[in-house]
Order: sequence, then C-alpha cells, then structure tokens
Amino acid sequence: MGGLFGFILLSQVNTLAGWIVSVTILQCASVGYGTNPANTLISAWFRKRINTVLGLSDIGTSFVSLLGIPVVTKLLALYGFETASIICGVFMICLGIIYFLWIRNRPEDVGMYPDNRPFTEEELQAHNERKTQARLWTLKDLFTNKQAWLIAIAFACFIFTLTGAGSNRVAWIMEFGYERAAAVQINSNLAWLGVISSVISGFVVDKIGQRKTVIGYAVIAILSYASILVFPGQRAMMFVVVSVMYITGGVWTNLLSSTTIKVFGAESYPSVSRMILPCAMILRSLCYVYTGQFEAFLGSISAAYAGFGVVALLGLILFLFIDTSKLQTPKEK
Repeated sequence: MGGLFGFILLSQVNTLAGWIVSVTILQCASVGYGTNPANTLISAWFRKRINTVLGLSDIGTSFVSLLGIPVVTKLLALYGFETASIICGVFMICLGIIYFLWIRNRPEDVGMYPDNRPFTEEELQAHNERKTQARLWTLKDLFTNKQAWLIAIAFACFIFTLTGAGSNRVAWIMEFGYERAAAVQINSNLAWLGVISSVISGFVVDKIGQRKTVIGYAVIAILSYASILVFPGQRAMMFVVVSVMYITGGVWTNLLSSTTIKVFGAESYPSVSRMILPCAMILRSLCYVYTGQFEAFLGSISAAYAGFGVVALLGLILFLFIDTSKLQTPKEK
C-alpha cells in the first residue's frame, strides 16, 4: 500500500489534495508496516531477551538518517522527484513481498518455541493463562484503563519530541550557517549515534530495568533541549542537541512497546497495542502543527526545539505514575 498508493501515487500527483492523500497513505503505511507489526512479532518470538531484540530491531530507524536521506537526496539529484519516488515505491513493494514470503506470526507456526526453547511446566501454565486474559481485553476495557492512557500519553510526548525535532533537523542545522549539503552530511554523520544507542538500549533495560532506563533517557533529552536556551546560537550546543536527539530518538518507540509488555504482558501486547499505539501516534502527529506554528510566529526553529524540553518533561511526569510493578488484567466479565 505504501509503495503503490504512497510513493508511486505521489510521483504522479500535481495538486495539493493529491499530495495530502499520498502523504497520508505513506504515514499510515509507515506506522502499520513498521513499529506495531514488528514489535508484535518480537513479543511472540522472544521472551527472555525481548528488550535486547527490541533495541536491535530499531537500528533500521537510525539507518534511515544514516543512509536513507543521503541515498534519496542522490536519487533526487540524478533522476528528479518523479523517478526517485517510483524507485522508492518499487523498493517498498519488494520489501513487502519478501516479508510476506519469509516472516511467520508465531514460532508455533513453524514448530518452534519462543526463544527457540521449550516451556517448563510452570511457564506453559502461566503462558496459557496470559493468553486467555489477552483474549478478554476489549477496547472498552482499554479506554477505561488508567495505565493504558498513561503509557499512551507519556510516550506520545516523547515521540512528539522525536518526530518534531527529526522532521526539522536539517533545517535547524542550517540556521547555524551551514549550507544544505553540509547540514545533510552533519545529520548523516551523527546518525551513527542512533545506531549505537539502538544496539545498547535493550542491554541497558535488561541491566538496570525499564523504569530507570526511561527516566534516564528522558532526563538527558530534557537537559539537551534546555541547553538551547542557555547557549543560544552556539554550534557546539547544536552538535550536542542533535547527538542527543539520535541517542534518545532511537529508543522511544521500542520503550513504548517494552513498557506496554511490562505492564500488560507479552501475550496481551497485540490486543492492548491496538489502543495504545494509535492514541500515541495520533497525539504525536500534533508535533507538525506545533513546529509549523512556532516557526511561522517566531521565525526560528530553535524556539520550537526549546519547547520540546517542556513536552518531554510532561512525558516524564506522566511516566512516573505508570505502575510497572503489577501486571494489568482485564476486568472479570
């Protein structure tokens, strides 16, 4: 859908309405094709080291900035917008076909167990109980569950800062006197930090725990955005802030998934995430309105970036109210 009705359709439209439809389809495809299905698969296939696997799976997000932006920029320069969009669309369709033929929903579908090891008797009993509970989660129960809303809104704030800052990162770098080509190169070079952070984030969660990891990443993000007010206009500050964007940006969607799994259980993740993820993504979409309005009224992206610190702080406060010590279960019918 994203390849055919997103990129390829985008290459042919010449009206604002057509552009809006194409980009909307691409946005829907990026979420539907990426985070939720991938993390649902991981929750089914891995249990013991699920945080490590979630971290490793997020490397692709960082590679978008590391390799994707330079490649697309080169395609645009060589072939123009129309042909470049078609190439991206065909590539996306090919990935969809490969995944359809290769990936299986559950290890049981190919005669395997999660983590490629059999359950103990106690694990099997607990697994079956949680599977039964997972089937009992209804949207009504989820929309009236305090923990579900806290997770959705807290991580919407974190992903709000990630998406808003990321979508304007090159333009912000250019505010410090760099030409576009140089800004793109700086952005791509620092993207390696996102790859490294994605690799180690899962190990960090396994080592110090879910709660401390989220708090640590949130505090680092808040302090980096606050530095924009303390050291305005300084290039050194810009490099620090962009570096922190990549260090923290590569982890939020996976910490959203791992927190959901921690609070509701891996077996319940598919049914619970159908409420939490859409709500979080709808709220984070407001970041485009936010950055656009700030830039329009103040004439600077830096003002919007400083405000991201306030949004991240709100996310941290809400996260502190999430109870990760007790497994949530659906109401008895």
